[in-house]
Amino acid sequence: MPGVRQRAGARELAFGTIDSWLAWQLTGGKSHITDATNASRTLLFNIHSDDWDPLLLGILRVPRACCRK
Repeated sequence: MPGVRQRAGARELAFGTIDSWLAWQLTGGKSHITDATNASRTLLFNIHSDDWDPLLLGILRVPRACCRK
């Protein structure tokens, strides 16, 4: 979709699992968060380093700015 990567890089978009969507809804859009176990389900989160995997983000061209934990 045109413009999606740019919007994600500008922190206008985010992705996650149902728990992050629920947190977003329950906080009125103030918190887009998840925990390590759910973040790892995206296959972009490295549970050993407790951070998003820069190699996988790069390969899949997912902007780091849209990843939160």
